[in-house]
Amino acid sequence: PPSKRAAEAAEPGEGVLASSVGGLACALLAAADLGMPPWSGRAIQALAPYGRPGLPDATLKEVQGAIQVFLKLQQSSNRSWKECQEKLTQSQLELLNDSKGKLSYFS
Repeated sequence: PPSKRAAEAAEPGEGVLASSVGGLACALLAAADLGMPPWSGRAIQALAPYGRPGLPDATLKEVQGAIQVFLKLQQSSNRSWKECQEKLTQSQLELLNDSKGKLSYFS
């Protein structure tokens, strides 16, 4: 029979998911830093599905935290928020809204 380590390597686990989500979160925050390059919407589309209930709490928190920071950066001025809205599709804006989780006073 295969060893436990071989079985874990064959099935992607929470570690792989967390790493993947972390990379997507970094891409989203880089997009905010770079002034919303053309691939920004794709980063949102790739990350947002992992911000829904039913996934591990750590994954959910990573996605929701990244989206909240992204929104905070974009909404820091009317100009940047308007540019963001112009560059994203309505569907991408809805994904942001649906995946941001509950905002806290300290976020």
